[in-house]
Amino acid sequence: MAGARWTSEQLEQHKAGKRKKPQENKIPRKPETKEQQGLIEVFKLKWPKIYATGALFAVPNEGKRDPKNASRMIAEGLLSNVSDLILLWPVGNYHGACVEMKAKNGKPSKGQLTWLAERKASGYATAVCYGMEEGLQFFDNYINNRLKE
Repeated sequence: MAGARWTSEQLEQHKAGKRKKPQENKIPRKPETKEQQGLIEVFKLKWPKIYATGALFAVPNEGKRDPKNASRMIAEGLLSNVSDLILLWPVGNYHGACVEMKAKNGKPSKGQLTWLAERKASGYATAVCYGMEEGLQFFDNYINNRLKE
C-alpha cells in the first residue's frame, strides 16, 4: 500500500491519540504554485481570446518522479530548467514569451537563468516574475508591445 510508512512505535502513539499520521510522503505546496494559479485565472479573464487558443501553457517540470517515469519523460523530451509558463503568441519582434515564476522570496537557479538567456537570444521575451502581480504586469506589457529591451 502506498503512503506513509509507520514504525511500530508511531502506530502505538497514533492509536493512543498522541501522534498524527506521518506526512513525509506529501508534497509540500510552494507559494509560487498559488501565485501561478492566480496568474492563470486572471489571464483567462483579461485575455480570453488568447487563452482560448491554447497559446499560454504551463510546463510541468517540477515534481518528484520514480526513476522509471523520469527516464520515460526524459526520453519523451522533458528538459530541466524550462520556464514555468510559455506563451506562444508573437508580438512585435518577439516570437513568444517565457516566464519563470518565483515566490516573492524565491530565487531562480543558474540553469533557469541560462535557459531564459538562450530563449531571449532566439527572439523570445523572457522574465523571472516574483508573484502573480509581476507576472500579470509582464504579460500586459508583452501583449500590448510595451516591453523595454
